[in-house]
Amino acid sequence: MNYNTSKHSKIKPENSEGSMGWPDAGLEAALNLLKSISSSEIIMIDVGAHRGESLRSFSQMYLGPLKYIGLEPNPNAFIDFEKISDTIRTNNREVSCLQCAAGHQDGTARFFLTNESAVGGILQAVSGLSDRVPSGDHQIISELEVKVVSVGSLVSRLSFERVDLLKVDTEGYDLEVLRGAQGLLDSQSVGAVLTEVFFVPYRVDQAYFWDIASFMSELGYHFVNLYDTRETSQGRLYTGNALWVSSKIAKANDFL
Repeated sequence: MNYNTSKHSKIKPENSEGSMGWPDAGLEAALNLLKSISSSEIIMIDVGAHRGESLRSFSQMYLGPLKYIGLEPNPNAFIDFEKISDTIRTNNREVSCLQCAAGHQDGTARFFLTNESAVGGILQAVSGLSDRVPSGDHQIISELEVKVVSVGSLVSRLSFERVDLLKVDTEGYDLEVLRGAQGLLDSQSVGAVLTEVFFVPYRVDQAYFWDIASFMSELGYHFVNLYDTRETSQGRLYTGNALWVSSKIAKANDFL
């Protein structure tokens, strides 16, 4: 199975300010649905913030009060993330950067740094992935131990009563991140969840779309759609971002 790397890339090309990058389409859809619920500000937790791409895009889409907390364990990407954060932080835009990963519980984990920093993660690539992605993006260059927090414990420490948008992009580790937010999801305290999903083998012990879909459905969340999708060279759906919303937001938007 060969992966079409041009379709797989998460990085917005240079000189493409007007184009949609990863995960802009999903963020825009989430924001449009969140607008149905009046709130003085949007609280967003961004797991896998990388170099601040989602923060930059969302801050351009939404001009109102924002409370943003981004998690990124890659030390090199984190430097750029902090720089982007400094340009966005204002009196009505609280931006916090945490150099850590997220998982089902607090602790530590081994994190693999790759040639392309956007695809580094806790899970190792499946056998043969580097051969199927000849660009070498997924080649491991080093590994380090990183701090891991659960979204639930983070929200508890911050004393948030709700999270409007939880975005997760952790290279196949996404279900473990969502399990760390299970208490919040069970109480419908998260308005919208945008998470990366996979349909073909990518990382060892990864979650697939149907695993995450089953988990979210059992907690009463409504699937909306897939965005930012990528295909293999055989035309198979490979990955994308899936959006779920709480029952409250689904009702406000007249979901069936």
